[in-house]
Amino acid sequence: GAALKLRRGQQTITARLLSEEQVFSLFAAAASARDEALLRLLYATGARVGEVSRLTWGDVVALADGRAVVSVYSPKTDTSHAVTISADLLSRLEALAPDARRDAPLLTSRRGNALSPRRIREIVIAIADRAGVDLPVSPHWFRHSHATHARNRGADMATISKTLGHSSLDTTLQMYTHLAGDQSSGDFLPV
Repeated sequence: GAALKLRRGQQTITARLLSEEQVFSLFAAAASARDEALLRLLYATGARVGEVSRLTWGDVVALADGRAVVSVYSPKTDTSHAVTISADLLSRLEALAPDARRDAPLLTSRRGNALSPRRIREIVIAIADRAGVDLPVSPHWFRHSHATHARNRGADMATISKTLGHSSLDTTLQMYTHLAGDQSSGDFLPV
């Protein structure tokens, strides 16, 4: 048979974004401190659900200023990258497991096991329903929202690329071309 040349689908990341207000309404609708910490971690790190589910306390290194660096391993790229989290988020996480061993999961189920990617998805969906966010929200929406909100607040694309663990800045630029928002190069012309 002859090879078919398929058209690329239209970029739909903008259809999978939460506003900052929606993100904070999801935080407020969390049923537990663990679930709120989970959402905050997804948003703050921009990590994929599988990356978050693998995190252990050994991946978290506290800094002198109260913040922490989280080493995020990506099985997709077989690489690790460092992401900084706020002192507030670190404090929330530490309150969940004050005496955790380095090899203990960062976020656990009631039985003490690591939250699976599937369970994380279920938690996110339940919180979105509770918050009244009438969108098919998934954990990955926090990754797209992280990149968009960080850019809108002045983060440069290289920093966003590094935080998301992209192997190349080109990947970030291709995926997040919408980040210019309501700005275009024509805005810079004297017309």
